Amino acid sequence: MVALSCIALGVAFIVYSGTLVTVGIGVVDSQWSLREGMQVSLSVNSTNRTDEFADESIGCQATSFDTGGHHVSLMIMTSINDTIITYTNVTGTEIADFAYVPDEDEYVHNSFTFRVSWGGENATLHFLYSGSEWSHADGPIYHPKPGFEETMMVGWGLFAIGAVVYVGLVVRAIITAFQPSPKGQ
Repeated sequence: MVALSCIALGVAFIVYSGTLVTVGIGVVDSQWSLREGMQVSLSVNSTNRTDEFADESIGCQATSFDTGGHHVSLMIMTSINDTIITYTNVTGTEIADFAYVPDEDEYVHNSFTFRVSWGGENATLHFLYSGSEWSHADGPIYHPKPGFEETMMVGWGLFAIGAVVYVGLVVRAIITAFQPSPKGQ
C-alpha cells in the first residue's frame, strides 16, 4: 500500500509540475545564409559617366573584380555606419575583394551601393556579388516558473521510491510463493 501511495503521489507531483511551465513563441533556430553569387556588370563611357548596383541584405561579399584592364573609379557605400570605400582610377586587379559582416547584434538590412564612375576610358566592371541573410525559425519556447525543477525532482523521487518498493514486494511475494514448505507441515 505504501509503494502504490508513493507512486501515485510521485505522478501527482509530476503532473502538477507541468502547471509551472509557460509556453511562448520565440526563435528556436537561426543561421547565416549566403545567397548564391550573381555576376554584376556596370558599364561607363563618356555619355553614361556613372552606373551603380544596389542591394539590400544584412551583409555582402563582392569578389573577382575585372575591368578588362580599363580604369574606373569605384565607391562602395552602406547605409549602416556610413561605411565608404573609394577606389580612384584603378583597374579591376587593383580592387580588393570586399566583405561586410555586421556585428553580432546588428541584424538589420543594409542598403549596399556599388557606384562606378568613368575614369577617362569606356569600361565595364564585372564582379561576383553575394548577399547574406540572417534567417530564423520560430517555435515554442518553454519558460519554467520558480519551483518547477524542485517539484519535478520530488515527483520523480517519490515515483522511483514507490516503484522500487513495489518491485521488491512483488519479488518477495514470488519468492515466498515458490519457497518449499518445511517438511512435516
